[in-house]
Amino acid sequence: MTIYFGGINLHIEREGNDREDILLPKNQTEEILHFAAASPNPIILVILSGGGIDISFAQNHRKIGAILWAGYPGGEGGNAIADVIFGRYYPG
Repeated sequence: MTIYFGGINLHIEREGNDREDILLPKNQTEEILHFAAASPNPIILVILSGGGIDISFAQNHRKIGAILWAGYPGGEGGNAIADVIFGRYYPG
């Protein structure tokens, strides 16, 4: 299983700062596509951000099996994300 954590941080998204676009940083999009091509199984994307991100490049990609938006999850975020990925919690 390949899990890719990506997104944006406070250098891009913060109070008093307007984002130029809603895309992931270009290097992350390239990494995701690289990992998807190299992985023998579908990968899981975990997106970390406070606002919306355009992930249209990944939505219908045959090697991306799941996309999870996690916001900025805090100290227990890793455990919460693992619970969702491994089926211990169903968010919806």
